[in-house]
Amino acid sequence: MAWQDIHDISQDPNVCKIIRKIAFINVNKLPGGNIAYETQIKNRYDENKELLLDQIKTYDPDIIIGGSTLHYFKEDLHLPEHHEKLFGARLCYMDSKKLYIDAYHPDVRASTIDEGDYCNAIIQAVKNWANNWKQ
Repeated sequence: MAWQDIHDISQDPNVCKIIRKIAFINVNKLPGGNIAYETQIKNRYDENKELLLDQIKTYDPDIIIGGSTLHYFKEDLHLPEHHEKLFGARLCYMDSKKLYIDAYHPDVRASTIDEGDYCNAIIQAVKNWANNWKQ
């Protein structure tokens, strides 16, 4: 459903069930500040790669969303070559088993893209994947 049609979690606790098959990946593994530096994130990926990949393998999500971090995982996750460019999500990689969304980092989104538009772009990517790829 579209962003504006999703109930507030305080009104409908079932909303939480939706995210059980989605991985939100924090490469840093620590709370960050207001600015994320590319070299720092790359260093954290290299330091945490084994843990990050183990988490993905253990949870085995259908959908993986990175906040401008998916490019670190591209080789290690063997992301498909096919990708789409979406408004609100920089790139999407998809195959019949998984959807990988490289969304803008939420801090970047907050300054440039409306929250509803941002979420609806991700929702549309999921719908496209479900309708065209997932069997």
